[in-house]
Amino acid sequence: MATYVKKGKGYLITVSDGYDEHYKQIRHRMQWNPDPSLKTETDIQKELEHVAQEFEDKVKGRKIVKSGTTKFSIVLGEYYEHITNEAEAGRMSELSVDRYYDEKARLIESFGHKQINKITCTYVDEFLKSLCRNGANKNTGKALSTKSQKQVLNVLSNVFKFAIENGYALAKNPCDGLKIKGAKKTPRKIDTYNENEMILLSEHLKKAPIKYQLFFSLLANTGVRAEEIIGLKWECVDLDKKTIYIENAVSYSKRKGNIEHRLKTDSSYRYVAIRNEVVNLFKIYKKAQSELIEALGDKWIPCNYVFTGENGGMMGSNTARHWFKRFCEKEGLRYISLKGFRHYSATTLFGYGVPNSLVSEVLGHSNPYTTQSIYFDAIHKLDAESEQKHQIANMIGINSDFGYGSNE
Repeated sequence: MATYVKKGKGYLITVSDGYDEHYKQIRHRMQWNPDPSLKTETDIQKELEHVAQEFEDKVKGRKIVKSGTTKFSIVLGEYYEHITNEAEAGRMSELSVDRYYDEKARLIESFGHKQINKITCTYVDEFLKSLCRNGANKNTGKALSTKSQKQVLNVLSNVFKFAIENGYALAKNPCDGLKIKGAKKTPRKIDTYNENEMILLSEHLKKAPIKYQLFFSLLANTGVRAEEIIGLKWECVDLDKKTIYIENAVSYSKRKGNIEHRLKTDSSYRYVAIRNEVVNLFKIYKKAQSELIEALGDKWIPCNYVFTGENGGMMGSNTARHWFKRFCEKEGLRYISLKGFRHYSATTLFGYGVPNSLVSEVLGHSNPYTTQSIYFDAIHKLDAESEQKHQIANMIGINSDFGYGSNE
């Protein structure tokens, strides 16, 4: 292990490397003087430890394969080629790769011109601090959110990890030990409908095409994610047992367009109960879809999705959202995001005494704590004695004994 002591304007670093033939310890030394740009003792200490580690690796003859003069941009390019191949092989999701590509321009701007082995902990730390300042988010002009900062650090750390594994002259990952700081996590705001608004919407939806009557009834009744409903296939619909099985989703990839992909966690794969009213909508929609397929003939794009494009095939991930926005404007209704329907279903279940563990299962959360943390405030704001209590209970499938999924 390298040791160091203060000497003159800098530090004397010493690395022991075994013993010679006379049993005398072999020591290698180097003098390191801090760069004037290092202003604080903390910055100097971080850089000193980094230099000491590099010196020890050099003395110990640890594997250094590729030139240390290689620029970061070159390594970054190789890394993105690597993760793209991982996605194509099914070992990494396309959406994860998309998120990594979102950070590419930022990393090139800050690190692209530098040699990979010259990027220090101090330099990375200063970069992370800049993410907390106004202007870091090019779209809003504000600081990056805590979540976005963590994503940037994760991508950057993985690039250095990739460089080390592929033999670049890099003794240590400069991201090791660094944490996101300076950005406060803002409470999650749940924008959803109240009971009266949901009743009003259900009345207006009776004028909508059967496709969207079914789509939004599923959103409001089941708490299923919109992307999971878009990915729903007919073989996963059991109208006799009054259930649907959630096993995949459809989302938009910036690189590949609309794609079907696996779900987030094992708990996302689940059976969800549907009410009689929803079952009836399924039957009406199935008949209408069969008639459309027959009318279009060869123009129909074969697929087994419940919800399709106008001529068949996968329905676009944003199609329902765009339709709903136009529908709300036309009908004079307040617009909420499709995620708001999921929030409505969850908060209403809580309002009728459904246990957190069961609500978590319905939503497909991997941990009941996740459910509780998201909906804590909303739960306590619900009026369990609302005049429309029984109306809403019937709409989302709860009987008077608080049993979820009742079809009585």
